[in-house]
Amino acid sequence: IYDELRRQRVSDDLWTAHDVATYLQFSVGTVRNRVLPHPTFPRAAVIPTTEEGGSRRWVAGEVKAWAKRHREVVR
Repeated sequence: IYDELRRQRVSDDLWTAHDVATYLQFSVGTVRNRVLPHPTFPRAAVIPTTEEGGSRRWVAGEVKAWAKRHREVVR
């Protein structure tokens, strides 16, 4: 039961752009400029931190699933 709860928690964690970059093994600049704008990349949750805007976060499980869907096809 503990392992299952731990897996669920990791899937629901919110990641910053830096966390996404670490997971994908890219620089933060590459993630911001090339990965986050990709049309199939998961949409960010905007966590309100000020009245004018907020901080963007991505659900870890969605980012991992996206990366798995983009595995190279071996022919």
